[in-house]
Amino acid sequence: MKILRDYQQRIVDKVLASEKDVLICLPTGSGKTVIGFSIIQKLNNKGFYVVFIVPRLELIKQANKEFGEVDFIWSDKTKLTGKK
Repeated sequence: MKILRDYQQRIVDKVLASEKDVLICLPTGSGKTVIGFSIIQKLNNKGFYVVFIVPRLELIKQANKEFGEVDFIWSDKTKLTGKK
């Protein structure tokens, strides 16, 4: 797992401490995928299921690279294997 920058770690900590639904909105290049992966790892360890939503194939590929092999739902290219 990558080491988070200070602002990324603060976001992760706030999300995990919150008892509300959370939406993270950050500019391009700020590490949303890395932040998401960190949150997902910690929530999955607690038995939660997480959906990571992206609007573009390039972002699916980026998330797949960061998260490892994952299931995804995308048009006619849906891939459901039950891996993650």
